[in-house]
Amino acid sequence: MKQPKIDWPNKAETQQILAATGMNETMIEEVVADSIRQAQLMAKRGVDMIAPILNKDRGTWESAWNRNATLTRWFGKVTMANHVKDVHRRLDTACDRLANKVQTVKVRAELPHDYHAQNLGGPLSKNTWKIAPAFLTMDLNDRGAVTVHEQLHDDHVDQKIDGETVYGAALAEQLAKEDPDKARRSPENYEQYVRALQAFHEALETKKASGATAVRR
Repeated sequence: MKQPKIDWPNKAETQQILAATGMNETMIEEVVADSIRQAQLMAKRGVDMIAPILNKDRGTWESAWNRNATLTRWFGKVTMANHVKDVHRRLDTACDRLANKVQTVKVRAELPHDYHAQNLGGPLSKNTWKIAPAFLTMDLNDRGAVTVHEQLHDDHVDQKIDGETVYGAALAEQLAKEDPDKARRSPENYEQYVRALQAFHEALETKKASGATAVRR
C-alpha cells in the first residue's frame, strides 16, 4: 500500500475536525492509512472467493456462481459467464488501486447529506475521495468496508430500488434478488459483500482460537 495523501481544509476547519474527533493530524493520517490497508485486505478476500470459479472451465462459471450462497446473496444469480468476470474485475480493480495507487483523501468537517465518506466518481477523480469526522471514529472494519464502497464509485454510481438509494444490507439483498444487473454495479453491494466475508473470517478465527484453548486445557 502506498502512503495516502491527506488534503486538509483551511486552519479553522481543520481545528473543527480535530475537536470533533479528539485526534491530532498525525493520528488522523494513521487512521486513514489503516482504513485503506483494511479495505485492501477485505477486497482481496472478496476477490479470492471468486477466483476459484474463474480457474475452472468457463462453461462451469455460471453454475458454480449460482451455487454459492454468499455471491448470490449480494449480487444475485448470473445468466452468463461474463457476469462472473465482471464482479471479479470490478473488485480486483478496487483492490489494485488500494494497493498500488496513491489515495488522495480530503478530510472535511462535514459532507452533504451527513455522509461519512463521499466519492463523486468520474475519470477526473480517480483515487480521490472525501471523509468526515464520523468516518474517523468508526471501527476498523466499518472504515474498511466504506473505503471499498468509495473505490467502486470511481466507476459506478449508487443504485436505486423503487426510487430509494441502496444503502444498508437489507436493500442490497433486495436489489440482488430483484435486479442482479444493478447489484453487480452497486457500490453498496460490494461493501456489504466484503463486510459479510470479514464477519465470517473473524467468526472462524474466534472458533479456531476457542478450539485451541480447549485443547490446551
